[in-house]
Parts: sequence; structure tokens; C-alpha cells
Amino acid sequence: MAKIIAQITFADYSEIEILGDLERFGTIFVSIAGNGRRGSDAEAGSAARKWSQRLPHTSHSVRSRIEHLLLDKGYDFTEMIRTAKGFDIIPIVDIRNCWKDGETTKQYKDTDVVYDYQGNVYYIDDKGEQRRMHYEGYDKEKKCLRYSYNGKMYKIYTSYDERVFLPVARDSVKFKRLYKGRTSVERLNGRTDRDYMFEDHCIHGLKKMKLMLSLTLLTMNAMALGKIQQGQTNHLAALTRLDLPNTA
Repeated sequence: MAKIIAQITFADYSEIEILGDLERFGTIFVSIAGNGRRGSDAEAGSAARKWSQRLPHTSHSVRSRIEHLLLDKGYDFTEMIRTAKGFDIIPIVDIRNCWKDGETTKQYKDTDVVYDYQGNVYYIDDKGEQRRMHYEGYDKEKKCLRYSYNGKMYKIYTSYDERVFLPVARDSVKFKRLYKGRTSVERLNGRTDRDYMFEDHCIHGLKKMKLMLSLTLLTMNAMALGKIQQGQTNHLAALTRLDLPNTA
């Protein structure tokens, strides 16, 4: 079965988090009620911890298909990252600057290599100047990122700083390309707000909200399935009229 790219998106109007398939927009695997809005780091950390606890109980058929999991900085916590990696899911997560005292770089072990909180890696030359190192890929067996400078290879182990060093390097083209894809699933929130009028809803109670959101997602998927069965491949999730063949 083909691997997928998934994303957790947070719907603020209902305080519900959704695990969505990025490549097959409109196919929703899991919807889970959140507890409170994620306005502070403490609330965001609570949401991340809850998801790290839920992930092991998610259906194996769903979990085993996820190759990359896209997360905004509200889920940037070591526990969440470790949980995802424990199921061979590669987290693609934005990062918060948690460094204090005005730090801009840190030394990697006892080497001439330094890095910043965004994952950029530099070599300190004989003049004390920072030289950007070239990313050479990830060594899955040794669980390290490989960087080169001046013909020499350096290994950065992801376990050294798990928030900064992900299996897909933050300063790589691949990371930027994958994370950019978040916008396609974020449109799910906008469509639910606008087309299904959740932004101005009068729904009271978590059970009712879960029911209405589940019906909305089922409607989206049913519409997409109907269009596919009729040979339509574009705008599967949009509220557009199905172009049925003329049988007259």
C-alpha cells in the first residue's frame, strides 16, 4: 500500500484536530476533539502531548501508511517528535525559538561545527568565521544527518538535539518542499468555515460538534467519490455541481 503524507490541522472554531491526507485532499482519517485553544506554549504542549499519547492507539492500517507527518510549531515538542519517529513516521514540524540569553548558535559536541535553532549548520574556519555546510543526506542506519565542508564529511546525530535535527534536515530543499504542502490541507479549515458555515455555527456541546463535523467530512468524501466515479479528477472537495454525462 502506498505511503502518504499526512498533516494534523487544528480547527479553532470547534477546537477539533484533524489528521488529514495531504495528497488526497478530502480523505480524512481521524478527527479528535481538542481541549482548549492553543494560545500559549503550555496549551500547545498539552495538545502535542495528547497527540503523542493518541498516536499509538490510532488504527495500525492508518499509522503504517504515514511516511511524513506535517506539523505546525504548536506541536514542536520532543515527546511528539519521538513518538512519531518511534512508528517510523518522519515528522516535518516547524520550530519555536526556545533558546535563551540571546543565543544565536550552539556548538555541536567538541567540534568546529555550530548550528542555529532553525537547523542551519556551519563550520568555523581558522579565522573564526562561519561557513555554511552542505547537506549530503540522512543515514537511516546510523540515524544521523551528513554534512560536508571542504571535502570532509561530518555526521550530526539527530539524538543530539531532536527538535532541531529531524530525519529530514530543516535546511534542506526537501524539508521546505514538504512543509510548503501544508497549505493544501489548511484549506480544509477555510472550506469548512466558509462553505459549511462552521465559523458562525450555533452548535452546543462537544458530542454535537463531533457529529456535525463527522457528517461534514463524510459529505466531502462522498462528493469526491461521486466525482471520481464519473471520471472527474479536479476540484474533488469543492462544492461544485457534478458534470454528469448527457444521456438524453
